[in-house]
Amino acid sequence: MTNIKGLQRVLRKRLPTIDRWKQVTVYMWDRAPYFIQPRDGMFYIVWSGPKRKNIHPYEYKEIPLEDLGKIVDKNRIRLQNSTKMYK
Repeated sequence: MTNIKGLQRVLRKRLPTIDRWKQVTVYMWDRAPYFIQPRDGMFYIVWSGPKRKNIHPYEYKEIPLEDLGKIVDKNRIRLQNSTKMYK
């Protein structure tokens, strides 16, 4: 069984290869930060602490809870293969 904390751990391990952000946090819909208008049955991945000249203080992605397993698997594979999102 995959969970939110497991996804957060995998994403934080990948952060050195995602060179745009310094921090990542995963939230359930009932604990989302103030700048997100949450919906039931969703979870949110929030990137914050931008590096360099990124003018946006945060970025987030809304994902349905039923896709949690797919997202964790995809990021574990990327972590093992050292695949980069940005060039």
